[in-house]
Amino acid sequence: MPALKHIEAPEEPIESLALLFKALSDPARLRILNLLAQKGEMCNCHIEKITAYGNSKISRHLSYLKQVGLLQSRREGLWIYYSLKPSNETIYQMIHQLLDQFPTYNNLFLEDIKQIDGSLDTTIPCP
Repeated sequence: MPALKHIEAPEEPIESLALLFKALSDPARLRILNLLAQKGEMCNCHIEKITAYGNSKISRHLSYLKQVGLLQSRREGLWIYYSLKPSNETIYQMIHQLLDQFPTYNNLFLEDIKQIDGSLDTTIPCP
């Protein structure tokens, strides 16, 4: 995998833009982005529970999304919480607007959101 360059300071803008769109081309990453767009902030363990993807897969995708500038993280004790990274860059604002519409686009996105609103308490870190 080529080294990722953040879009806000690209050396080669077209390649950086291609990497951003590549980040959006994976179903697992789209599900993660949908969850974060609707919830605001989540621990990776909650994302794992909702998507049923393993820890290594979730960690790899979270890292990729962070490298292209779509996510930010913060540590609280043993837990790492992820959220969409705010940006003034037009392309990121357009992506955020698109993410707001995901639950109306596909039933899987809507089902993921229902799990947050249902039995999963995302305010409590996973054991």
